[in-house]
Amino acid sequence: LCLGEWRGLVAPVRGALEAAVGRAALPSLCRTETCRMWTLLHLLSIAPLARVGRAEEAGGADVGGDSDAGNGAAFDAMIAFLRRYFTCNSCRKHFLRQVDAGMYN
Repeated sequence: LCLGEWRGLVAPVRGALEAAVGRAALPSLCRTETCRMWTLLHLLSIAPLARVGRAEEAGGADVGGDSDAGNGAAFDAMIAFLRRYFTCNSCRKHFLRQVDAGMYN
């Protein structure tokens, strides 16, 4: 599946979500710190892609450099944050083991 095809498939869902968020705040399905933490990490990991997509929609404006470098810096910051502040010991150890094993490139 190419990026353009994926964006085409996601566009109607994205439009519906943005319309729903514009009408009222969506309820959070997260009830624990762990769930909120993983949700935050997933959002941070896709933020550069979202910025690129929005810039392309606006006419191809530059979004500020190499997205791979930005992704690497964001992921390094996530690792450092989780290493120090993630209070769920089991989840922190699991995440760091996966990072050390190279599971996230």
